Amino acid sequence: MTTKEDIIQVALVLLIIQCLLAMYGFIYYQECVKMKKISRIVVLQPTNITRQRTQTYVTTSRPNKTEVDLKPRLREKIRFLIEPKKDLNDTCSLDKCNSTNGFRWSMVTFVKSKSDHFAQRETLRRTWASVRIINNAQFRTIFVVGTNPSTQNTNALKNEQKQYGDILQYDGPDDYKNIMLKTLAGMQWASDNLPSNFFYSSADDDVIVNLSALQRQIVAAHAKMNKDGWSEFPLVCAYNIMPHDKPHRERGSKWLIDKNEYPWHVWPPSCFGGFYSTRVSLIARFYEESRALPLLRFDDVWITGIVRQHVGMPSDMVLPPGDANTVHHLEKNENMTLLWEKMLPQLETQHNICLCA
Repeated sequence: MTTKEDIIQVALVLLIIQCLLAMYGFIYYQECVKMKKISRIVVLQPTNITRQRTQTYVTTSRPNKTEVDLKPRLREKIRFLIEPKKDLNDTCSLDKCNSTNGFRWSMVTFVKSKSDHFAQRETLRRTWASVRIINNAQFRTIFVVGTNPSTQNTNALKNEQKQYGDILQYDGPDDYKNIMLKTLAGMQWASDNLPSNFFYSSADDDVIVNLSALQRQIVAAHAKMNKDGWSEFPLVCAYNIMPHDKPHRERGSKWLIDKNEYPWHVWPPSCFGGFYSTRVSLIARFYEESRALPLLRFDDVWITGIVRQHVGMPSDMVLPPGDANTVHHLEKNENMTLLWEKMLPQLETQHNICLCA
């Protein structure tokens, strides 16, 4: 028979069990709240810089702290000290060449030069860079230079700009090992100031260009673009192409590159930097992509090979020279003026051409 004392004991046991359950429930609730405050998942939306890859990160929230910025850090834009005329017209091109007429296409060539290479720039202006029009295509040239501590050099450069209006000086070094910065300066200025359907060319100041042959290359590349259904204009290697060249590892070589800078045994297919062309629309994409990548000393293979691959542009869109004499790199004792004088009569005979020498 159940006694009164037995009933009281059972009631006490049940009460103790209820208290323990309530206590454990409270502790579990506190731990859940704590975990929700400490940890949360942030999902980043894809961007063109990360090449459409969605990534997940865990961050810790702290009082009065903003969320961690997980976007790639972009290289600062280049500052310019001297800029060319944005309309790209001078008195000669307006009066003599009637450059206000419509053209089928326009090309601006950015020539990498040193600030003290006054004679070289004068020679180019008198030779192939004097061409403003060939048939229905218009051509302009801009010289990209760095800074020089010499006051005399600075004043001479300002006078040169006042006379010709074709100088782009960026606030940075003028030496060869930083030549990639000159290339980026031209790319940035072209992206910000030229129509996207203009053609962009990069050149050295010690080459002579057969613009007639270059025009044929551009026309042929455009035809191939349409035939193959490409969404963008290709890279035209007017000087030469590097199909699968090996990096120089020999000590003392001008083009030596350590494996820490570039570890692979071959370069990606790319253009030699003497001269190459494409559309401003593609250069703008290359430039934006380059801002998130480490610099490489060799601007040609970096831009047209490595950056190109990061953008996703396939190697079959890097076209080799269609004409062997499109661009000639001057040897030590060759005279650009004499070579141009031999080339000019053929240009004037075969084409409707306008010069502003």
